[in-house]
Amino acid sequence: MSQQSKVVAGVDVGKATLVAARSAGPAKEFANTAAGHAQLRAWLARRQVDLVVCEPSGGYEQAMVRCLRQTQQAVSLVTPGRARAYARALGQAAKTDPLDARLLARYGEKLEPEPTPEPEPDREQIKELLARRQQLVEERVRERNRLEREKDPRIEDSLFRHLDWLDREIEQLERQYKELLESSQALAQQAKLYRSVRGGGAPDRRRPDCLAAGTGAVGRQSLDRFGRLGSLA
Repeated sequence: MSQQSKVVAGVDVGKATLVAARSAGPAKEFANTAAGHAQLRAWLARRQVDLVVCEPSGGYEQAMVRCLRQTQQAVSLVTPGRARAYARALGQAAKTDPLDARLLARYGEKLEPEPTPEPEPDREQIKELLARRQQLVEERVRERNRLEREKDPRIEDSLFRHLDWLDREIEQLERQYKELLESSQALAQQAKLYRSVRGGGAPDRRRPDCLAAGTGAVGRQSLDRFGRLGSLA
């Protein structure tokens, strides 16, 4: 099938709903739930859609994307803001979910973005582990700040107990991360490359996130990605 004949649909992603549309024609709303994802998948199949275009939306798109990929549906996650820049170039100022979905479909038809590669399972697990770790690290900072201000001994005891629990949970997540990293040859090699680029030395514990990004040439962006390995590699 040629690029010009590809059937493209746009999906505007919200926390509770998904709105799908072709560049012309009516839009269709689905719940952003497992049942809604299955209905969306059937809607796309009936229209023989080759490519779905959507923007990342704070993680609310992830379950939908996983569902669509189960049937080999190509999905392109376009950089947030690019579609709006495209809309401004077209003179489209109005913003509603159906208009956004049609805009994403038109963006896909005209600019032909490549399907976003499916992430490696190990990399996804690491991403989830590190996201949870970061949540706990931020909570630990907040609790330490509360402890500095607290005068009531009973509240201080509660804060100390919570901080002890947070320390244990963070250490457990770090162990799980290291075990997963060591079990994946590709990710272990990427971590080794980062350490060689940094010139060895102790890990940078100020950089808590890691291998969420893909591999690539060792340029400025790649070094930044490898930099996110630092605290646990």
